[in-house]
Amino acid sequence: MLFVSCETTESELISSETNTLSKKSEDLLPLNPTNSYDFVGQVHYDISTSYFADSNLPKTIDSIVSQVNLKASIHPFFDDFLSADYNLVPQSRIVYLVSDSHGAFDSIVDDLPLNVTAKNDFRLFVETVLSKVDNDEDYIDIHNYIVHYESTIQDSGELSASEKEYLLTVTSIIRHSVYAKKKRPKKNTDLDWYWLNAKFTGAVEGAQYGKSHAILTALKAGIIENK
Repeated sequence: MLFVSCETTESELISSETNTLSKKSEDLLPLNPTNSYDFVGQVHYDISTSYFADSNLPKTIDSIVSQVNLKASIHPFFDDFLSADYNLVPQSRIVYLVSDSHGAFDSIVDDLPLNVTAKNDFRLFVETVLSKVDNDEDYIDIHNYIVHYESTIQDSGELSASEKEYLLTVTSIIRHSVYAKKKRPKKNTDLDWYWLNAKFTGAVEGAQYGKSHAILTALKAGIIENK
């Protein structure tokens, strides 16, 4: 990454590498161009931003689901998506994900067709991200942590192409969701606003059915959790 003279000390090298990585990441936030599925997180972010830009936000679960579907329907990514499929993950399932996001997350991951090591690594990754968010770490540090995990997925020789696609779809939504939380809307004065547990679990659930459903389920679960 860096060219240094032989006189550079180890501590100086580490500090320089860290600063360079941070600067590069700041220029990209919240993107990760090396993630082939980063467009999923971008679409999720676009629709979320459009949703919260409205002056009168829905209050009921039915109306939240309908409004998310509407916002998705006018995004170019969903042009070829059958409207009948918008609720493939039913509202009752999403309500359950919100009511017991931790239990649902563990259950979903248990059933994923991944090897035990990949499941454990994924659990630890999500737990660590949530912990970093709860401890209010700088977004740049969380971003770098997520990007590093994504690189281990991409470089893995133990994961199939479809398994990598699944995991990188979810991590893209997670990375963009944390960024959105750090940019909490100014009109919202509740400092506890925007919990991420249900949103992450929604992404994990929806991604089993495809990238569109990862976006929709994450959005619906995350908004319902914070209504």
